[in-house]
Amino acid sequence: MNQFLFTIVAMCLSIVPLTGQDTFSIVAVDSVTGEVGSAGASCLDNSQIAGGVLIISDPHPGRGVIHTQAYWLAANQNNASTRMDLGDSPEQIIYWLTWNDVQSNPTRRQYGIADFDSSGSPRADAYTGINCDDYKNHIIGPYYAIQGNILLGQEILDSMESRFLDEPGGLACKLMAALQGANVAGADTRCLSEGVSSLSSFVRVARPEDTTGTFYMDLAVVETPFGVEPIDSLQTLFDNFMAPLTPTADFTHVESLLSVDFSDASAGATSVSWNFGDGSGDTTSNPQHSYASEGTYNVCLTAYYECLSETYCDSITVIATGVKEHAESQQLSVYPNPGGATFTVTSGEALQGAVLTVLNEGGREVIHMSNLSGNTVTLNLKGLPKGLYLLRISAEAEFYAVPIILE
Repeated sequence: MNQFLFTIVAMCLSIVPLTGQDTFSIVAVDSVTGEVGSAGASCLDNSQIAGGVLIISDPHPGRGVIHTQAYWLAANQNNASTRMDLGDSPEQIIYWLTWNDVQSNPTRRQYGIADFDSSGSPRADAYTGINCDDYKNHIIGPYYAIQGNILLGQEILDSMESRFLDEPGGLACKLMAALQGANVAGADTRCLSEGVSSLSSFVRVARPEDTTGTFYMDLAVVETPFGVEPIDSLQTLFDNFMAPLTPTADFTHVESLLSVDFSDASAGATSVSWNFGDGSGDTTSNPQHSYASEGTYNVCLTAYYECLSETYCDSITVIATGVKEHAESQQLSVYPNPGGATFTVTSGEALQGAVLTVLNEGGREVIHMSNLSGNTVTLNLKGLPKGLYLLRISAEAEFYAVPIILE
């Protein structure tokens, strides 16, 4: 928002109160990252005041965040901001505000505040005046506060808290999830006739190194066309903001009979989840897994960063007994070996319906040929890096493997 415009509007509203109320919102801090943030939505949009619901939000990087809502007054918000800068706790700020309301009518106000104390521990508090419009209430957590008025009911606040706590990602993801918890037609009952939760929405996150007014994340939907849900529009902005941080999922594997050693090769991930294709899984980076029976399994690795994820899948084949080496079985030969790009594979038995695969040293399948026929196959490894590869042929109950060297 243009800071000059915001200042002019705030000065006017410090004299003339906003007759409408702001509705559901959340403030929170993260003691691990030092981030502070907030999110909110209201049936108040840019046509009524510049920025819509954004006016309620006042983040202080490295310190805390304040929401002043319900018959909002800029003067009350400025006073709250000053008290936070002076070092007051959320409880002390709210106490001061109720005793020093600009219009001497704190019963119409609603506040939510979260911050860090001098040792960096999180704390939060909230206040709902008895004369705020129903339904009104707030929830106070150890590092967050959720508050709302003119709501459908307590279920809106409860849903916001549940989605916030259940989201495993960082503060930004948790705040966005909390807003989605209130994505219900008429969450702010003034918007029920339009079939949306609200008319404007925002999510903000400030990192410790940020300065006031310039935040790591500052996303807002100040107004939408009739019937368009602003929380969904905000989700689109959020997804676009986060998209460059999406991790790349990848893995390698080495098989030894029914046992497989998996190695996570993902980039940009903070955690992973494996699905071994047999109903079991793991969350460690480099697990070893033993299959109960031979066969081909579709193994998937999901890489996570914050609330972002990507999944990569690959098929692996395991056997219960040792492979039949060429020297022992005389069933399979490869010529020339070592060789250049082209190899000739000859089998002593017909390859009707067989499957041929070539794996690199990391266990990754680089060539796959199915439904073979005859006794001879021409294999072209042109374009692959020089090195050792494993040629495998599966035919009915037989399984053959021959190492080949690409020069």
